[in-house]
Amino acid sequence: MDLLEQQKIEIRRLNNSKKIRRLLREELGVEPNEWYLTNPNNFKENTFYHYANSLHDQRQILKNGFDVNKVGKQNQGIGKGLYLGRDKETLMKFYDTNLIGDENCIITIKGKFNFLSLLSEAKLQKFLKKARKMFPDEPDFIERHTTKLGYDGIRYYDPLATGEEFVLFDLSAMTIIGGEDHAVAK
Repeated sequence: MDLLEQQKIEIRRLNNSKKIRRLLREELGVEPNEWYLTNPNNFKENTFYHYANSLHDQRQILKNGFDVNKVGKQNQGIGKGLYLGRDKETLMKFYDTNLIGDENCIITIKGKFNFLSLLSEAKLQKFLKKARKMFPDEPDFIERHTTKLGYDGIRYYDPLATGEEFVLFDLSAMTIIGGEDHAVAK
């Protein structure tokens, strides 16, 4: 079984776990199938999606590349980077419904990135604590620790958003190739 198939199984298990069902009921009053959890059937090999904040931002990213310095605090779930998902439909539904409006601000990113998988909340918190300890005086301690370990970013699970999500810190491997809605990693 290849890595993508293994990851699909992991996400199905998380999406259907008792813990996630309970959390969604208690926090949001919804069942998992009523929420915007990513659907592993929509995953494609080495294909990710970024939902820009507006059509203007989408055009700027496609024209000039992604500028990590323009990421606002409110958009930094676990660090300053490019936030990605693998289920285009779910991202569009979540952001169109909850944050942006009826604009399709999706950018398709193709590339083979090396993500540190921290799907469990306990592993994520342990990693964040260690990162803070390694770089106590650095505001970008998460990014620094991740890239120092040789990873391009982090794969994590946020059930109050779309479930499986990614944050890409090492943007040096990515090039925007303009036109449509596509970006490609080098």
